[in-house]
Amino acid sequence: MQPTPHIAADVADLEQCATEPIHIPGAIQAHGALLVLAGDPGVITQASENCAGLLGRAPSQLLGRGFAEIFGTAPAHQVRDARERWRQLPSRPATIPRLQATAEQALCGHLHESDGLVILEIEPDLAAEDDCFSADWYRHALLQFETVRAAPDLDGKLARAVTVVRALTGYDRVMIYRFDRDWNGQVVAEARASSLGTYLGLHYYAVSAYVAKTVI
Repeated sequence: MQPTPHIAADVADLEQCATEPIHIPGAIQAHGALLVLAGDPGVITQASENCAGLLGRAPSQLLGRGFAEIFGTAPAHQVRDARERWRQLPSRPATIPRLQATAEQALCGHLHESDGLVILEIEPDLAAEDDCFSADWYRHALLQFETVRAAPDLDGKLARAVTVVRALTGYDRVMIYRFDRDWNGQVVAEARASSLGTYLGLHYYAVSAYVAKTVI
């Protein structure tokens, strides 16, 4: 039997790991905002909490109201046109350059549909500020993820996905977890720096069950 302090340390590590919402992120990167639109011309049904900082409007001012009512007819037409472009080429989000200009900055959008809803991601349009990095990087990312879609099977897609994400982000390690119905996880794909050991194939048990068994 292992000493109690060692078991406690293992439990604490697992509990900390379990607090990471990797299966239900519920958040987006801080530099962008997200709107979910239903119907046509589009009623805002969901809005990220950081809309106030980027769009100048809190979620409470957006929810239940039409996109055109809030942002104007021209941006609403841009959203409609982008939705049609996405339907013709659903392998990549439809980009909306210069979606809106606030007093502080120009904004662009990236749109796709999911379950009949329009998912609109809005972020600063750096290209409008004579900085082509954002637009070039985004196009490069889309092309890279085309290779993920082209992989012939799931294992190939997962392996390609972690490689692409690591190349785009520069992270030392990128992993994909697969969860079962009890939220036990397994690392099913990994891209890592050569100096790091591998986690591929390791299982991470749901903490509640592990803690109960350990304590008993």
